[in-house]
Amino acid sequence: MAERFFADDIEVQTFVLSYNSEENSADVVNSIVGTEAFWNVGITGQNTKIANIELGVYWNEHYVFQNSNLGEVYVPEGVDVSSLYSSHATGTAHILAGYNSDNSNNFAYLASLGIAPSAELSAGAVARDISGERVSVELADFYGVYSHFFGKSDVINSSWGPDSTLANNVFSGVIDALAANNTNTVMVVSAGNSGPGENTVQSMALAFNVISVGVLGNANSYDSIADFSSRSPSDFYNPITKETVKSVRPAIDISAPGENISFAVYDPENPDSKDLFSWSSGTSLSAPIVSGVASLMKSASYSLAEAYGDAYGDLFEKQRDARVVKAILLNSAKKPSDWTNNQTLSSYTTTIEMSGFSITSTYGNVILTTQGLDYVYGAGSLNADGALKHVLNLTQSMYWALDSVNSGSSLWYNLGLVEAGKFLTSTLVWNVNGEVSEISNESAKIDNLYFSNLGLELWTVIDGSHNLVAVSDTEYNNVEHLYLKLATEGEYLLRVTFFNMAYGEMPSSETYAIAFSVIPEPSFVAAFAGIFALLIIFRRRVLR
Repeated sequence: MAERFFADDIEVQTFVLSYNSEENSADVVNSIVGTEAFWNVGITGQNTKIANIELGVYWNEHYVFQNSNLGEVYVPEGVDVSSLYSSHATGTAHILAGYNSDNSNNFAYLASLGIAPSAELSAGAVARDISGERVSVELADFYGVYSHFFGKSDVINSSWGPDSTLANNVFSGVIDALAANNTNTVMVVSAGNSGPGENTVQSMALAFNVISVGVLGNANSYDSIADFSSRSPSDFYNPITKETVKSVRPAIDISAPGENISFAVYDPENPDSKDLFSWSSGTSLSAPIVSGVASLMKSASYSLAEAYGDAYGDLFEKQRDARVVKAILLNSAKKPSDWTNNQTLSSYTTTIEMSGFSITSTYGNVILTTQGLDYVYGAGSLNADGALKHVLNLTQSMYWALDSVNSGSSLWYNLGLVEAGKFLTSTLVWNVNGEVSEISNESAKIDNLYFSNLGLELWTVIDGSHNLVAVSDTEYNNVEHLYLKLATEGEYLLRVTFFNMAYGEMPSSETYAIAFSVIPEPSFVAAFAGIFALLIIFRRRVLR
């Protein structure tokens, strides 16, 4: 199966890093996305495993990997690894987990650091030959590499993808099935560089059970979308009816810096030049930034489990579930000035179950989004600092959970008394189901297909009466997202509903992750972070 692949046009216009005096873009990116919040409390990716799966593999002889924790390299059977060394894979791997401890040159030292420099970094290649302008990938090789790393990796980063916007592409279907059955692995995918038109999100980023990443431009502030970043709305394909609904699905989950980013490169004509770097732009560079933050989140959770695990049961294992990581990342994202999920005031009909019976009512003046996420930004711009606060906090004002809701019912979350003027953000994430039963180079058979249609509602209680305030009800996506300013003081509640299916037979229950926050944030967060820092400082891996 031959496909044409999108990737950043990375020309080898390199400079020797130690001789360059310009400001290091990685330092700017870390400040913009907030990864320093993790680093300042000693979280640099320790205890986590990242797999960087590309057409080729990173060149491990580069300066930036001198002290990296390098893991396995997995390529199709019979292929010489050295023939698959790739500048593109080397650059994305550098952003993920580069680390050279030599700090004799401060600029060179800082530029070597990836987002999660203490993570174990493995590599996988899906291609057998990357020497030509067009690269072929066999579906069986594709499945073999991804199935090898799903379940054993904390995070998979993929900054490549077939050049297709078809909603029924086989690659995204296979990835959804693997992700649904290996929920301990977070997969992050670049959305593509085919903007600014609609329906330009490509291939694997159209999978539902991944984190699809767009590009923030305007370096070095990174406060707006890059013109070339692929965009939704994208098409929705129903594998049961074989029908496609055009331009209805928000397919971008989050956005991150990806313009004028520095990275390590491999020059096959100069194999002894181990300190060559370049600058470029693309979603290929924004995806590993998000993957690195996902690794930091899991690293923090492992440290918490080591310290508190016996007292909290499976809490930290749940915290590392891919759905929870995605919900927290999306919920903590910052909203750019032009962000919108097209909320409108509308009437909405819903059902409340009470003591063995149910009541269906229609409410007026409800804030309703049938989109959930912004078609361009997703939930917004990556905010690692906010994600760390979410990881550390479980209160009525900032919360996450991994729960299950029975079909035909709902679950409630009490936010308590909330002052008027505060902003509520809430994100609901669940998986689309499927299981790969047969695979060949021509096709994949995926069984047990179903897509639950959950809903997210915000209620307030006034004089003992429940009143519906806002609803996220997206028929064609597996993320619901609310963001609004609360107009009145009162007791607020969130409700997760499970009354319908997008397709397939309704299961008895659906597992989901929910995250929510009401800002300004409680002082508890900062205090707990301080305790956390003291707790782990003695196990901190010093990076300088």
